[in-house]
Formats: sequence, structure tokens, C-alpha cells
Amino acid sequence: MFSSCWRSRVLVSSVGRHQPLFGSFVCLREHDIEPSFSAALKSCTVLRDCEIGKRIHSNTNADNTDVFLATALVTMYAKCGSMANACMVFEGMPHRDVVSWNALMMGHISNGQAELALEQFARMQTSCQPNARSFVAALAACATMAEKEDGQGKQTWLEKGVSISSSAAASNLVSNLYVASSLVELYSKCGAMVDARRVFDRIESPDVVTWTTLMVGYADSGDSEMALVLFQAMQSRGVAPDAQACVAALRACSNLSAREDGREVDGKLVKMEYLERGMALHSLAARNGYQKDIFVASSLIDMYSKCGSLEDAWMAFSRMLRHDVVSLTAMVLGCEINGEPELALELFERMVARGLSPNLRSYVAALMACASSAAKKQSGGAKDAGRRKECLEKGRAIHLQCVSTGCDTNVFVANTLIDMYAKCGSLEDARAVFDSIPDRNVISWNALLAGYVENGESRLALELFSRMEADQAQGYALLDARTLTAAVKASSILVAVESGKRAHGIACRTGVEDDTGVAVSLVHFYGKCGITVIAQQLFDSLSGYKDTTLWNALMTGYSNQGDAERVFSSFARMRNEGLRGDGITSLLLLAACSHTGLVDKGREIFESLPLASRALGHYTCMVDLLGRSNQLEAAMGLIASMPWQPDLVTWMTLLGSCKKWSNMEAARVAFQELVRIDSREESSYLVMANIYASHGLLDESSKVLELRDARQAPSQLLAR
Repeated sequence: MFSSCWRSRVLVSSVGRHQPLFGSFVCLREHDIEPSFSAALKSCTVLRDCEIGKRIHSNTNADNTDVFLATALVTMYAKCGSMANACMVFEGMPHRDVVSWNALMMGHISNGQAELALEQFARMQTSCQPNARSFVAALAACATMAEKEDGQGKQTWLEKGVSISSSAAASNLVSNLYVASSLVELYSKCGAMVDARRVFDRIESPDVVTWTTLMVGYADSGDSEMALVLFQAMQSRGVAPDAQACVAALRACSNLSAREDGREVDGKLVKMEYLERGMALHSLAARNGYQKDIFVASSLIDMYSKCGSLEDAWMAFSRMLRHDVVSLTAMVLGCEINGEPELALELFERMVARGLSPNLRSYVAALMACASSAAKKQSGGAKDAGRRKECLEKGRAIHLQCVSTGCDTNVFVANTLIDMYAKCGSLEDARAVFDSIPDRNVISWNALLAGYVENGESRLALELFSRMEADQAQGYALLDARTLTAAVKASSILVAVESGKRAHGIACRTGVEDDTGVAVSLVHFYGKCGITVIAQQLFDSLSGYKDTTLWNALMTGYSNQGDAERVFSSFARMRNEGLRGDGITSLLLLAACSHTGLVDKGREIFESLPLASRALGHYTCMVDLLGRSNQLEAAMGLIASMPWQPDLVTWMTLLGSCKKWSNMEAARVAFQELVRIDSREESSYLVMANIYASHGLLDESSKVLELRDARQAPSQLLAR
């Protein structure tokens, strides 16, 4: 007679050697040996093989009167994802104990049916007394439901969980490690970190899972620094971090890097403080053998990317034994945020080519890369337009993939689609996506609003802003700092004083007037509208740190009004506060010199700029400065020495000066270059024709205009 233990070993060993489980089961029965039913089902559970489980179920004499075997069936079916069969077995049991109830509840939770698990918990209490595992399941179900909600939805599930914990306390189970840990998870996922910490501090010896749960809660609630403090405290208490704890700490590091200003290293902005902390975490993970864990590796990629070290992100990626959708998506996003959108798209295409199914995050990352590539300025003119068209085609292809997988209905994907289409210049597509979103959020509105502004449709932007205002008046909280920033920018472009002031009033009422984006746009708006007194008053009233962008906005207003003295005095104040300025600052100073004829001062400013810091705009500004003072030969010499290819603006600036000083020779050179760059640019023909006419050369003037007509696009000629 064979023992039950031996029978179990035969079945379990067949799993270990990858032998057909059902064949082993039948073999035992053919030799008149009754196999261990529970061991067979446990093997099916390990293999997640529902079909063999069903065959074993149908080939036994067991019925649902045996609570132990019926519970094993419920567990097997639940683990295999067949909750219909699990429920059928469970409902057929004449007698159920707490273990069978727990098996069903955990099955519902693991199969994404947390709400059904709570319904079973309520039923259970009418027939038997819940144990610690029952309360763990119920609290886990509440936490799962809360994670899907926001605002009042989270609060509802939190209250439900607190009620369940009160029942656990009445049964003297709330101090149980697993019950307490589940309560910490519930509070953490609901953002109630004070309560989560209170429960955590009462646990005598929290395990690594509980520590990690609390760390993730703090990171998700915006206190990532506390998450890192807990990571250190856990180790000082003798609890060794596991892979998931390392993931939580790396995630906290990634979050904190967003707050660091960073510094420029080899032309890249690097967040050195959190890069170093992330590297220390990397070393710890490597020492513990977690470096190649797929979740740890993906978190390392994310951390290095967000800290500005794409090279280290690539190294973490290359060390992985295999790449899944999560790690590839992290790398796609890393390339995008580090200014390599073309590489990001290449990686995404490789992911699809390998047969991996992109997830929501993958699509968002790829669409962001399309948008970034389209917005990336390179040579200007036709080449940039060609790149935008290419990006638009790639974006549309990704959009089609989203539609085929049903991801396009997700609001995050849809919002990114709006931004992508706007960056690629297709406002029609952007609006179509916007109109298709059933539950638009403020990000949806802001994406379209910013798209209108960026594409020169400021009137449409203000119309959209008016709709948002009307919705807010009806109780919908739609307007945020980004909304107001875009609305004020549109008002600046149109010099729409009333709409800009209205947006300013909303900013004050909603408490976002100190937001950097809002503040900069408002200072720029008042300066653009010629109300520099209010721009200065607003600037002075802003609390906290004033960065270079804000100072530039103030100086731009004075520059637009030709108030060079105020530009220089503002710059002096800025320097006194320890800021050196940037490329835009130097452009404003050069423009002020140009408007006031301060040639020597302009030269001094220009020559003080390092060669690597000089952009095409700086050279064009110097051409304007020299041209205004009739130093046209020097202006042409500067153009010839430029490390950049002169563009339309550079040559038009020179041509304008030639007209002012009636310099025919330089005008001909400038005109020839303008025609070479873009033969359809009408303004260059008009200026040159006027120069000839002013010298009495009417035949030459007529020839220039005839040349203009001959080189216009056929569509333009037909329209005349």
C-alpha cells in the first residue's frame, strides 16, 4: 500500500521533470493506487493548467461534500483564471469553512474582481467567523478598488476599509502582522499617510513588504524624500531590502529628480544630487543580486533617464537578460526626455517588430517622441516642415495601432495624441481627437489650447478659453496654471488686453499667480501691451525666487517699448541677484543697443559671449546693430565669418539696412542670397524693387517684380 505522501511526490515530481501530469495521474489509478487529489490540483495550480485540472476533476470520485478537496478545486480554478468554474464548485458546496471563503475571495482579487470579493466577505459573515486571512483579503480588495479611483471615490473605499478594520479590531485581529500590513496598504493607496504611518508604527516587527508598502505610499503622495528616509531606516532596523524595496527607492529618486534644477554637463542638464543617490541604490541592488531583476532594471533605466544620464540608462538596459514591454517602454521614454526622440521611435518600432504588444505607457512614450521630434528646430524652413510631415505620418501610424488595440479611448493616450497632432501642425486631427474624448479632463483642454497658440491660432485659443470659463462658471473645475499660461500667451500675441486681464483675475482667485509659467506669461503680456508699469509691479510683487526666464520677460517688455535704459537697469539688478542670464538675455541687450545706436556697447556684449554660446540670432542682431549705424561692410564681413548658415531673417535684416542707407552693392548681394534660400518669399522682391525705384532704376525694379511673379507657386498665380 502506497502512502499519501508517496502519491503526492509522484505527481509533484512529474511537474518538476515536465512530464505530462494527467498521464501520471492516470498511471497511478491503473495500478490501483488512488492518487492524491490535492497534490494533483496543486500541481495544476503551479502549472496554471486549467484543462488538465478539469480532466482530473472529472476523473475523480470527489464531490463537493469534501470541504478540503472542494477548496483545492476553488483555488486551482481561481489561480488558472477560471472564476466561473471556481464559483460553480464553491456554490455547490453544502458546507463551507473559512478557508474555502478565503480561497474564493482571494481568487476574485487576483482576477481583477475586487468588488465581488467584498460581496463574498459580506456573505461570509452570515455563516462563519472571518479569520486574519479573511480580513487581509477584504482590506486588499478595498485597496485595489481605491487605487482605481480619485477624490471622493478613494474616500468611499477608505471608509469601507476602516469599517472592516473595526471588525478586525473587535475580533482582536487588527494587531496581526498581515492584517496591519493590509491596513497600511489601504491607507497608503488612499493617500492617508498620517493614518498609514500610525498603523505602521504600532507593528512590532514590520517585514520588508510592509516597509515597501509605506515607502510606495509616501512616494505616490508626493513625499519621496520620506520614502528614501524609510529605506535607510528599514536597513538600520536589520530588515534587508528585497527587489521590490529597491524598486520603490529608485522610484522615489526618479520623482525627486524633477525638483532638482540640475547643472549642465557636456551640453546636457544632469540632476547630480539624485543621480548620485540613484547610483548608490544601483550599487546596493547589484550587491544583493537584484541588478538583472526585470523590475529593478526598468526602474534603473527610468531613474537614470530622469536624472539626465542616458548613457547609464543604456548600460542598465543592455545588462538585462531579456527585454519586456516595461523595460523597452522605459528606454523609449528615457530617449524622448533626453532629447533623442528619433532614437525613441526606432526603439518603439523594434518593440513592435519583435511581436511585443505595446501598453498604454508605450503608446504615450512613442507619441511624445513624435511630438518632440516635430517640435525640434534644426535648420529651419523647408527642412523643418519636411520633418514635421514625416513625424505626422509616424504619429498617424501609431494612432492606428492605438485604435486597433482599443487604447485610443484611454484619456492619457488621447491627450498625448492631441499634443502630437498639434506639434506636427495638424490642428484638424488634434480637434478631431479632442471631440472624440467622452470624458475630457483639464489636460485634454490644455493640450488643444496650447496647440492653437503654438500654431498661430490665438483667436481659436481664446474662443476655447471662453468655453472653459463658461464650464467653470457652471461648477466644472477646468482651469489650472497651464490653462491660464496658454490663455495669457494668446492674449499677448493678439494684444487682447481684456482677455489677458480676465485670465490674470482668474489666476489671482485660484491662487496660481505665483506659478512660474503664469507669472512669466503675465509679465510678458503686460510688457507686450505696453503696460510696463503693471508688468514691473507684478514682477516686484512675486514672492520667492525669480529665475532668468522671469527677468527676460520683464526686459522684453521694456525692449518692445524701446526703453533701453530700463533694459540695462533690469539686467544690472538681475546680475546683483547672482544671475548671469542666458542666450535670450544677451539678445535683449543687443536689441537694446541696436535701438539706441550703442554700437561699441553692443560689440562688447557680443564679444563677451563664448563662441559656443552664440546662436544665429546673436549674429543677426549684430548685423542689425551694424546696419542701423551704416556699417554695412562690417555687417557683411560678420555674415561671412558666421559659423551658421545665414537664414532669411539675417539677409532681410541686411537688405532693410541697405534700403535705409541706399547701398545698392550690398543690397544686390543680400537679394541674391534671399532668392537662393527661398525664391517664393515675396517681401525680398518688394524691398529690392523699392531700392531700385528709389535710385530711379525703374526698369530694374520692374524686372524684379516680374521675377517675383514668375517664381510664385502655380496655385498663387491662379488665385490672382
